[in-house]
Amino acid sequence: QLCERGRAAMPQRRRAGGQGAPPSPLPVVDPSDGIPAHGIIELLSMVLPEGENDEVEIDDGSTSGGNSSDDDGGHRRSPTTTHTVDGRRQRAFETVLASGFTAVLCSSILLGLSEAVTIAELKGFIVAISTCVTVISFTATYMMAGKIRYQSKFRLFQPFHGGIRFVVLQGTAWMFFSVSLLLPLGPLAAAVMYPKSAVVGLSLCGGVAALLGQVAMMCSMPLFGKQDHESPTRGKPVPRRLSRKDRARSLFFANPAWWNAFIAVQVLVSCVSLVLSVLSDAATKDVGPEGINRNDPAYVMGLFAMCCVVLSTMFTYGIGGRWMHSHTQWTFFQPGEGGRHFVLMQAASWIIFSAAVYSFNWRLGLLPVPTTIGLDKVLGSHGLTFTPAAVGGIVAQLLNAMSLSRFEPPAPIPRGVMDPNPIGTQPIARMIWVYMIFNVDKILVSLLLMSWILVPHLPAVIVTTWTVVWISYLPTYQGSPSKTGRRRRPIAGMRWLIDHLAAYFRFEMYRMPECGALKSSDKHIFGFHPHGIVPVTSSWFSLTREWADAFPGIQPALLVSSIIHFAPVLRDMAQFFGSFEVSREGFESALEKRGSVLLVPGGQAEMVFAKSNQRETVIHTSHKGFVRLAMQSAAKSADLKQGKVYLVPIYSFAENELLDNVQIPAALQQWSIKTLRANVLFLPYGTYYAPGFPRRVPATVAVGRPIEVPPVATPSRDQVDALHRLYMHELVEAFDHFKAEANCQDHGIVFDPPLTPLSRSEFGLLWPTLQCRTLNSFRRADVKPQQNTMEIGVVSMFFITNYIGLVLVAIAMYTPCVDEGGWGACH
Repeated sequence: QLCERGRAAMPQRRRAGGQGAPPSPLPVVDPSDGIPAHGIIELLSMVLPEGENDEVEIDDGSTSGGNSSDDDGGHRRSPTTTHTVDGRRQRAFETVLASGFTAVLCSSILLGLSEAVTIAELKGFIVAISTCVTVISFTATYMMAGKIRYQSKFRLFQPFHGGIRFVVLQGTAWMFFSVSLLLPLGPLAAAVMYPKSAVVGLSLCGGVAALLGQVAMMCSMPLFGKQDHESPTRGKPVPRRLSRKDRARSLFFANPAWWNAFIAVQVLVSCVSLVLSVLSDAATKDVGPEGINRNDPAYVMGLFAMCCVVLSTMFTYGIGGRWMHSHTQWTFFQPGEGGRHFVLMQAASWIIFSAAVYSFNWRLGLLPVPTTIGLDKVLGSHGLTFTPAAVGGIVAQLLNAMSLSRFEPPAPIPRGVMDPNPIGTQPIARMIWVYMIFNVDKILVSLLLMSWILVPHLPAVIVTTWTVVWISYLPTYQGSPSKTGRRRRPIAGMRWLIDHLAAYFRFEMYRMPECGALKSSDKHIFGFHPHGIVPVTSSWFSLTREWADAFPGIQPALLVSSIIHFAPVLRDMAQFFGSFEVSREGFESALEKRGSVLLVPGGQAEMVFAKSNQRETVIHTSHKGFVRLAMQSAAKSADLKQGKVYLVPIYSFAENELLDNVQIPAALQQWSIKTLRANVLFLPYGTYYAPGFPRRVPATVAVGRPIEVPPVATPSRDQVDALHRLYMHELVEAFDHFKAEANCQDHGIVFDPPLTPLSRSEFGLLWPTLQCRTLNSFRRADVKPQQNTMEIGVVSMFFITNYIGLVLVAIAMYTPCVDEGGWGACH
């Protein structure tokens, strides 16, 4: 009935108004006449007492900047006219706000009283009723109050609209509302994770959060449409052609008031932690030998206060810093960068923050007070109370926010000839990134050690975490990603990381003039020499900007050892950057999908003879399989008319100087490579003798002349040897041509086993005599990569062994001790 009368009344009002007449007034409400067309507004007005039609001004922003707007009757309003609300609508608006606050207050009181109820069924019923009342009251306040006061200008879903103060208060309100719904579920989660503990107080905290959210909602509703008078973009509308994401970004970054409001919200969250800390200290009844009793509501409030401190500080630095310095090279982890004042303020902020969080953990009994430095005598057996820790968190958060304005962006990474300063003057963050990249396998070891340390204290959490990890990680081995490259990710977002590596190693690249003729439509097989202890440069130089400028459209897939595709974390990084396994299947798949491959033919055989103090580089010449595959791939491409195949040698000067291996007899290393298929007697070191930390020597790469591979479906050994000798000749030519630019005039190349290179003219005379058969069509069925069950088996045993060990320790922590002092005693 309400909708039908509304449709019937609207055209009549517009026809009666016309173009020159003022809009029709609201109809007189008569209770005997039923529900009028204006619906909920007059419906609520019917229950209010009769009064004057006083007018309330609302600045909805439509008159700002001197622009006029249209009303419902199609008339233009003067720029100085203020949108008004009659007294009945204002009283209805206030009634909705008061009713919502009263309902949420009652539900919060019920949630608080539910803590004293011992009957589980009755407590659950009270919590359910209170939660339903909170949800209905909160959402009704937002929808009804907005529609009553602002009518069509107010929409239910309007992100980032309505003014800065309205958006900030709305965000705060919905945040507290979400917390109020999640906290009552805490006892259920705690009952599953820790069956012997009964966590209480979360329902009370949920009621307080609901009440705070309702207050923020009430404060925000009258501010809808209010303009920020300090905004530099007032009167300058954002172009409508922008997408919603770009429009929101321009609104945020063009107006500093948004950033100030965001920091104010974080400060408010820190103040909430202070209030909770004071209440927790006041409600603390007993502090046992293991801290506050987990059944005490003070424990929950203290834990919630610590979470507020952690989240507000992290959001201020991470999101606030990125927001304020979006146009610079801001990163979350940048130690030693940003200027002297920024570094000092950040150091003080994080020291205070760490002390505050540690104090919270002391009080909660999660960490003991160190007795070796005498803090137990000064602070007591369980540290300070919650209040000083919360104050320290607020101070740390304010210091963090103030330091952001003193941030000095680092100088851009130079191109070409890099900074020749010694390593001591390099940015600390760059050195840390380099170390982390080449020691990513240490992350898994650190996680395992941390798990074994924490499992006696958090057995359920550790076992659950590793269960989820084991179940979710094992499927990544399905589909043979080492042979298909299905886990490759775009590198555009990681370009800054490659720039750091190029700056650290002072990367330079030279190429022969003939390399400019390479086309992306052809296929290319790049051979990288030498291997060194670890082929560090080969892992990143083809991802640099210099490579992209020299070889546009050619992005080779790196072929790495099969053992790298076994190890978790290490294999993830390699596969995300598009690496394949150095096998026949991996070679053919990478060449087919990517068009170019990059491999290190010397392999681990060159690792044995690599030393940083020798001037002669040993090049292993026994590995010729890549030449045979190149000739077969050229035959297949010629048959399918897919372009030509080229062999391109690449030499990296001073590659052997990046790392050294521990002094182990070469015979033992060769035995390990031959027997175990890997050099397990391997512990590389570099800068300051740090394990796996490459030295900062200039990374100079020379790209030799490309060799067009003759198509041969079934090459003979003599044909492979001839093409391989030509390839080695071009490698030596590139080395001799650019060794002066690399400042390596006293360096040389030694072939092992000895080999006589073959020039292009000599190869041209020899090749016709080696063609013992005509070029055959290469029609071989595509080999479908087989699932490597050994990978899954090895990794499964690795995870299962650690998982079973952690589970046994966790079970032992829950097992009652047989005799006093047993290792499996419970807490």
